[in-house]
Amino acid sequence: MLNSVLSGLNSTRCFVYLDSSVIYARSLADHNTKLREVLDMLRTYRLKLQPDKCEFLRKTVNYLGHQITEAGVRPDLQKVMAIEQFSTPTTAKLLKMLWHD
Repeated sequence: MLNSVLSGLNSTRCFVYLDSSVIYARSLADHNTKLREVLDMLRTYRLKLQPDKCEFLRKTVNYLGHQITEAGVRPDLQKVMAIEQFSTPTTAKLLKMLWHD
């Protein structure tokens, strides 16, 4: 639902996935403008936010396996390390366990 409501803003003003969104900007003024656009769109479709799940003006955000910072978007290093350290299954039984978990 949120993805379709914010489809015109997705990737230009925010990142949207299922019921989560992240607004990104280079300046406070730009952030406030984008935030207003997102909130106006939510209001238009009569959607509400859960205040306990909202965070504002974060400098770094981990989102869907990526780290969003002032420098840009990059893979979350902890996720990359977890993949690199993941052991390759050596038996058919181990492989089946991976597919069924």
